[in-house]
Amino acid sequence: MSKKATKARISWGMPWIEIVVILVTLLSLFNQTILNYIWAFNTFFTEGMSHGKTILFLVWINFWLIFAFVLRKRKKKTDTGMKKAKKWLSVVIASLILGYGLGIFMFFHVADYYQISPLPTLYISTYVGDNWEAARITHNHLPKGSLFFFTNLIGIEIPKTMDSGEPMYSITPHAPLWSAMFLIIILIFIISLFFHVFYSIPTTFDSILLFLGSIGGLVTILDGGVLTSPAFTSLGILGIYIVRFYTRDPEKRITLELLVPISGLMIGAYTMNVFGVYASPLPCMVLVFSSLAALNDIKKDIKPLKQPKILLFVIFILIIGLLGVDKSYTRFLNGVELDNADTQILIYGLPRDAEATDVKHALEELPAVSGVRYISKVDWFCSALVGTQSGYNTKYIEREMKEKFRPETYLYVEAFNPSPKRVHAITIIWIDKKPDFVDDMLNEGSILDMKIVDVLLNDSNRTELWIETSTDKYYPSLGILSYLRSKGVKKCIVAQLW
Repeated sequence: MSKKATKARISWGMPWIEIVVILVTLLSLFNQTILNYIWAFNTFFTEGMSHGKTILFLVWINFWLIFAFVLRKRKKKTDTGMKKAKKWLSVVIASLILGYGLGIFMFFHVADYYQISPLPTLYISTYVGDNWEAARITHNHLPKGSLFFFTNLIGIEIPKTMDSGEPMYSITPHAPLWSAMFLIIILIFIISLFFHVFYSIPTTFDSILLFLGSIGGLVTILDGGVLTSPAFTSLGILGIYIVRFYTRDPEKRITLELLVPISGLMIGAYTMNVFGVYASPLPCMVLVFSSLAALNDIKKDIKPLKQPKILLFVIFILIIGLLGVDKSYTRFLNGVELDNADTQILIYGLPRDAEATDVKHALEELPAVSGVRYISKVDWFCSALVGTQSGYNTKYIEREMKEKFRPETYLYVEAFNPSPKRVHAITIIWIDKKPDFVDDMLNEGSILDMKIVDVLLNDSNRTELWIETSTDKYYPSLGILSYLRSKGVKKCIVAQLW
């Protein structure tokens, strides 16, 4: 081989990771199974039930990996460039903090505007047209209204299978102003990330850290998921990148890389206890990337034979992280595993004209269901107590329901153990005007299968009541919201205090 050919080969190399990512992306366009696998992986960073975020994830990763690869082959790092890269990374971090802070402030502002207590247990449900969205302080969705503002401004219509942001936009006071602020923050975030990459020219491994962390940060800002597992996971991986970027001493860098997931574990435990956030994907995914980062440094800067204890510890951390990722990934991909027991299931996204008997018969035909004890279906939402068989999961039921009913919007299924009867505080905000049927509804003493224990307030603007139900989680607010929608209510808010 000639020197010229050798030199060219060394210059460009073979971008194996970039090629694999591109091939997987192309295959996902034609294969739903591959897309589902990518969706499950993406759930660690962006969460959500639709494939809209998965598409964004693929576009984001492909663009930035290819951009960084081209830079590595056409540019050289300089001291001046690295100084500029540090400044732009500071802007990236500042925009993330500002975006998260603005999202929390927005939630409190909206709660105060409608005179609803902004407690961590508050769960606001609202809908406009065919879309519904919900908000709570940990994952408030309110900033997503900026997505509707932007798409409406440029004349793009979002498919029904994706959240448009319109419901939250419609209930937010001064919505255009809030939307503009979030869009400016996102624009600053993307521009500063671009210039940071342009000047820092990250390696392939560092590119993966930066782009996984940044896509999670971008989505959780727009999604209002400041206290969710994807936000913590993304910030944890971004934290590993920041440690690697600023720290040059290899031993110090390894120590800090391993401290990131430990800090995450402490934060995750705190949010789990205070806000009820399921944070297990946080430590496992961050543990994997922190140990991979440490192994990368050991390979380059420290001879493993001279540091056997460090190497063994890092490998141990990697194994623990991989076991956690495998468990969480399986749950994302397959849903909740079912047992031989009575199970409460919630089905979202059913066609409006489907009757409860239709859903009941469809469930009874499944080998996963041994019997339907009770079922309530209103509008697009169904709650059922069913006997289930082990060896099946909620994703199986979800696929079968999609095949049976062919919904226009995305359909998904949740399952949990039946809970004892419990009283919930419900506040209904009548944004347009209170419908005439509400007084009769309250006099009947029940809404669907929920008993009205007491009516605290019932005027033209709001209705406050206590309801009792054995179905926990989101059912009280979403059940009432769906009932009101089936009665022709065009716009309202149902707030639930757990």
